[in-house]
Amino acid sequence: MLRVLGDRFIKTHELVLQAFEDGFVYTSQKYSHKVLEFMEDGDDAAIEALILAEKVEKFSATEFTPVFRQHVESDPDTLRAIKQSWASVKRDPKWVEFERELTTQPGFTAGKLIIFSEFADTARYLAERIKKEVEPKTLLFSSDSSPEQRRDVIANFDANSKGRGDYRILVTTDTRQRRVLSGDETRAPQSTCTRDDAQPIISPALRDEAAQR
Repeated sequence: MLRVLGDRFIKTHELVLQAFEDGFVYTSQKYSHKVLEFMEDGDDAAIEALILAEKVEKFSATEFTPVFRQHVESDPDTLRAIKQSWASVKRDPKWVEFERELTTQPGFTAGKLIIFSEFADTARYLAERIKKEVEPKTLLFSSDSSPEQRRDVIANFDANSKGRGDYRILVTTDTRQRRVLSGDETRAPQSTCTRDDAQPIISPALRDEAAQR
């Protein structure tokens, strides 16, 4: 899990630096992760939609001091050094605790279970480990999933469907499923592996710069 987080933070800072080189900086308290996701996908229209909805602000890079750029450029190097120091770490204490909950909590050991994560890489990590170590009937669903996989989600987890038994656990990044997949027999915990990164920070430098504005 540490390596997954390290890769994510490095990619985040690379995207921020690329945007800065393109002449702008995005800020948002609640939608930073969506902006980064759209930036990675090259979906400028989706970002503009968030700006029009006043959920994201866009600033010209010229509004920031040269120190900001220096900090953004140095951050990935620091993160790579941290990632390197984690290379020898094999044990994942967050996964150990989450696995314990999945296998011992009465509400999680029977019936359908939906696990939400805000980040696709975390969702993939969890789905792989759950499928291998806890429940083979585990399905991953994200924005990259196919229409067929979406049909599988509805057939197996929609409270209004007959409830096929192909899958017992769904790991998803699509928070809209909270509304679509609701029912007494479907439980939806927030992954304990992601609580500490529920509000991603685009860059420490950006935070410092915002404090000076």
